[in-house]
Amino acid sequence: MKSDRCYALVRDYLKGVKAVMGEVWGRNERYVFTRDVTLKALIRVLDDLVVDRKLINDWDEQRSHKPFAEII
Repeated sequence: MKSDRCYALVRDYLKGVKAVMGEVWGRNERYVFTRDVTLKALIRVLDDLVVDRKLINDWDEQRSHKPFAEII
């Protein structure tokens, strides 16, 4: 995978996670969701998701976070 495509994939995946997680994402003192340990776990989940050809094809067509938000 080329670096620009890989970057876009990870970026849209994290945007999809952010859309689903809502209030726990980012600067919320009650949650530590965006710490390094959680982000590492999210990347591991992405590794499991990229084998789903339908998901990747949907992402290729839309180039947005929506396919990831739907599956998460």
